[in-house]
Amino acid sequence: MRPHLPLTTLAAELRDLGLAALGSTDITVSLPTVLSWSLRTLTPDQTTAFALLGTAPGPDISLPAASSLTGFPLATTRTVLRGLEQASLIYHDLHGRYRIHDLVRQYAATLPASDGDAAQRRLIDHGVDPL
Repeated sequence: MRPHLPLTTLAAELRDLGLAALGSTDITVSLPTVLSWSLRTLTPDQTTAFALLGTAPGPDISLPAASSLTGFPLATTRTVLRGLEQASLIYHDLHGRYRIHDLVRQYAATLPASDGDAAQRRLIDHGVDPL
């Protein structure tokens, strides 16, 4: 839309404004609007997982950690994540980890998660060995 601007300027806008930098009054080019359309196609479990993945620390997450985060059984989590991947909201990398693009993560983090605090506790407890 603004080909004359240097990439460093655009990168600074994205860093400072996040998704708001990609908002527009034209809904066909607004990233938050387009992502909201994808959200409408998700099942309730997929929507919950997507919102929680937006709050997960780090650049990626394993299947077992995602299962802990969501509170879903491992098989359910695998199915839910596969659905998010089919919706092009996350991707499964060659190392078996699930990744979410930074801008998509920012959008997901804005969604309400009914048990966000409990989910974070489950994720923290996931890697802790009992004494």
